[in-house]
Amino acid sequence: MSDYTPLGVQKIAQQAGRDATLIRCPRDSAVMRVVRARAERPDVGGVKHHTFDGVPKGTAWCIMEFDVECPACRRRAAGVRPMRRSSREKLPAAG
Repeated sequence: MSDYTPLGVQKIAQQAGRDATLIRCPRDSAVMRVVRARAERPDVGGVKHHTFDGVPKGTAWCIMEFDVECPACRRRAAGVRPMRRSSREKLPAAG
């Protein structure tokens, strides 16, 4: 469930794809708090899944889904999936 419009959730997902520690509320631009994150990482036996309170520490974890809350307006968004950047976006512009 989300207190934001679909466009607001999309903006949150786009920001999380760049940096999950600096997601701004689409309504008032306050930095949102990641309440819960579900992440995975490669492990010896395959893939390890874990749920964190907040953002996982370390670069090995890849956030698959998260819940956020704005400390200013108290709105929430649950089950947001970060938008992954395409390989094309990662390359510097030619020129």
